[in-house]
Amino acid sequence: MATMTVNYTEADSFIPRAFPSENCNSDKTYIDLQQKMIDNGWEPHESDGTVTFVHVKYGKRQFPCHVHITRTGEKLMFPMSDLEDDPNGLACHIKTFHGVGLSEIVSNEWISYWDTRTGKRREKYLLYLSRRQKKRQQIEEENAKAAKNNKPLGL
Repeated sequence: MATMTVNYTEADSFIPRAFPSENCNSDKTYIDLQQKMIDNGWEPHESDGTVTFVHVKYGKRQFPCHVHITRTGEKLMFPMSDLEDDPNGLACHIKTFHGVGLSEIVSNEWISYWDTRTGKRREKYLLYLSRRQKKRQQIEEENAKAAKNNKPLGL
C-alpha cells in the first residue's frame, strides 16, 4: 500500500481537502474572480503579518483574507464574508457541495432569478401560456359567433 503525502499551504488551513484539484479551469475562474474583487474596490491591508481587506462602502470594517494558491504557485487573495454580513454583495464566500466533498469560492453578488437558466426557462413557459390563452379566447369567440349564426330566427 502506497502512502500519500500532503503538502499543506495557507489555503489548506482554511479549506480542508483530501486530494489536490486536477481542474485547471478553476484557476482561471479564481483569477477572474480576484480581478472582479479588485475592480469592486477592495484594498488589502497588512498588519502584524495578517492580511485583511477593507472597502469604502463598509467604512473601517475589516474582512478576513482567504489565500488560494493556483497550480502554478500564484497566490490569489479574496475578501471573505458571510452572505448576511455583506449586504452590498461585494465580498466572497465558500460554497460547499455536500455529498461530493467539493467546495469553491464564489462572489456574494446578488443574482436575479430571471438571469438564471431556470428563470429564463420559466419566462419562456409563461410567454407560451400567454399565447395559448389568447389563442383559446379567439377560438371561443369564433365558436360563439358560429353558434349565434346557426340559430334559427324565431318568427
